[in-house]
Amino acid sequence: MVSQFISAALGQRSLVWFWPEWAEGLWIWGWSAVGALLAWRVRHPVYLGLMGVAAVGGLYLVCYGWFTQSAWIPFVPPAIALLTTAGSLVSYFAYQAYQERKTIAEQVEDQEKTIALLQTLLTGTPTIALTSAPTSAANGDTTLIPTQSTKRSVSTQVPTSSTKSNDATEAINTRTYSDQHVANDVEDPISDRPRFLLSRRYKIDRVLASGGFSLTYLAQDTQRPGNPLCVVKHLVPARSDVRFLQTARRLFKTEAEILEKLGKHDQIPQLLASFEENAEFYLVEEFIAGHPLSEELPSGKRLSEAQVVGLLRPILEVLAFLHERHVIHRDLKPSNIMRRQLDQQLVLIDFGAVKQMQPQDYSASRQSAQEEGFTVAIGTRGYAPPEQLAGYPGLSSDVYALGMIAIQALTGFFPYQLSPNPETGTVIWREFTEVSDQFAAVLDRMVCYYFNERYQSAGEVLRDLKALET
Repeated sequence: MVSQFISAALGQRSLVWFWPEWAEGLWIWGWSAVGALLAWRVRHPVYLGLMGVAAVGGLYLVCYGWFTQSAWIPFVPPAIALLTTAGSLVSYFAYQAYQERKTIAEQVEDQEKTIALLQTLLTGTPTIALTSAPTSAANGDTTLIPTQSTKRSVSTQVPTSSTKSNDATEAINTRTYSDQHVANDVEDPISDRPRFLLSRRYKIDRVLASGGFSLTYLAQDTQRPGNPLCVVKHLVPARSDVRFLQTARRLFKTEAEILEKLGKHDQIPQLLASFEENAEFYLVEEFIAGHPLSEELPSGKRLSEAQVVGLLRPILEVLAFLHERHVIHRDLKPSNIMRRQLDQQLVLIDFGAVKQMQPQDYSASRQSAQEEGFTVAIGTRGYAPPEQLAGYPGLSSDVYALGMIAIQALTGFFPYQLSPNPETGTVIWREFTEVSDQFAAVLDRMVCYYFNERYQSAGEVLRDLKALET
C-alpha cells in the first residue's frame, strides 16, 4: 500500500486504475444482455425477481473484488442496464401475452356465434328439447330431439374394435379401429382410406379412428426431413348446401387459428397445418407418442389421494392456460389425455369445437353407451355436465369433467356406474373411497350439478389445491 502511494506521488502510476471507455461500454452491454437472458428464460415474476437480485449481488461482488486490487469497475450503470433491460422485456412479454389472450378471446366469441349458427342450421330449429330433472340427467336419460335438415347421405356403419376399451366412446361420431380392422379392406363411411398424398404432402400410414363424418389418420409428412409422423383429422361437414359450408368453413378457420396459438403450450399438440379439399376439412397436428390416460384407469383400479392430486395438478395447469384465454376443451375424458412417452407429461388432445360441423351421434351402440357414454352436443356422457349436454358449455364444464376423472381414479368406477343424489343431482362417490374431507370438498364442488355452484375455472381449483398442501 505504501509503495502504491509513493508511486502515485512520484507520478509513476495512478492510485486507482480504470478501464478505457470502450471496455466500460462492453461491460455495461454485457450485463444488459444478462438481464435480457434472464427475462427470456425466467418468465415467472417471482423467480425473475430473485434471479435479478442474485445477478446484481454477483455484479457487486465482482466490482468489489476488483476494487480491492486498485481497479475501478463501474457498478451502478451495469446494474441499471440489467434491471432496465429485464423489466422492459417483462413488460413486453406481458403486453404480448395480453394481446394474445385478447385475440383468442375475440376468436372464441366469434367461434361461439358460429357454433350457434351451425347448430341452428343443422337442427333446423334454434332450440333443443331437453328434460331438465337432475335425476334423469344424471342417469343419462336426457333426451335431445333436434329436427334434422337435409344432410349428406353417409353410411353410419363402421367397424368397431374387437377388444373392449375402458374409453369405448371417442369424440363425436368416432369409434376406434383395431389393427385388424385397419388391415382389412373395409368400406369407409366417408370414402375408402386414401392411398394418395393429402394436399400433395401427407402420406397416410393407417387409420387411428373413424366415424360417420370424420376420420383420424396417422400420416407421414413427406416434405420434412425424415418424413416425421403427424396426425391428420379429416372432417366432413354434415351438409353440403352453400350456407352451411360457408359457416362450417368459418368455424374451421377460427378453430385452426385458436389451435395454432394454443399449441405454443408444451402440453397441447402443435397445429402444423390446416387445409380444405373438395369441401372437406383437414387439421394436421403434432403426433404425441404415448398412451391415453384411460389405460391407467381401468375398471376397479383405485389410486390414492396423493396420486390423484398428482394427476390433477398438471391437467389443471393446462386447463388454467386455456381458461385464461376463455377456451373450453369441451370433451375432456381419459381417452383425450395422453401420457407422453418422452417425458411422461400429460397432454390434452382432441379439442371439441370444430366437431360442431357434424351431427350428433344418436345411434351409438349400447356397449359404447355403457362405458363412457356416447357423445352428445360435443361432450361425453358421464364426464359432460348437464349444461353442456343441453348445448351450453362453459369453462366450468371442463372443471366438472376433470372432477369426474378424479372420482373415477379414486373409486375405480366409471361415471355411469355412480348414482346421483336424488335431491341435488350430484353423483354419490365418497362411500367408495377414503379421502380427506378437505380434498373431498374440492371434488364435490368440481362436480356440482349446478354450474353456478361449481368452480368457474381451473385456476380456482388450483388455488384450493395449493391451499390444501400448505
